[in-house]
Amino acid sequence: MIVDLVDNKTGKLVWRGTVADTIRDQNTPQERAESINNAIGQVMMNYPPKTGQ
Repeated sequence: MIVDLVDNKTGKLVWRGTVADTIRDQNTPQERAESINNAIGQVMMNYPPKTGQ
């Protein structure tokens, strides 16, 4: 999953976060949603970027 934050005025990429995980077909819809929400949480833990990165 890739999360891009884009400046609305300039259209320029401000920040990009990525995470890799597997969504299995045998998982229930609730389990898939939980997995996606957890992945988003992992990505957003790195925002805002730390100084020096």
